[in-house]
Amino acid sequence: MRECRFERLKVGGGSLIDNDEAKHRATIERYLAEGWHYAGWVPLTFTGHGGVKEIDLIFEKEADG
Repeated sequence: MRECRFERLKVGGGSLIDNDEAKHRATIERYLAEGWHYAGWVPLTFTGHGGVKEIDLIFEKEADG
């Protein structure tokens, strides 16, 4: 059986061209170091112009036991 974790991140959504402030790479690296597998992402909230403001990063691994 697999276990899932979700990590919510603010990624901007305005006129940002560079998304380094979202810290998504550091979050992914932290989960990988703990044995999780990056499984993808889901947009959660949007701006009035359709830009993504928040996302969930999805991680999974085999459940213990």
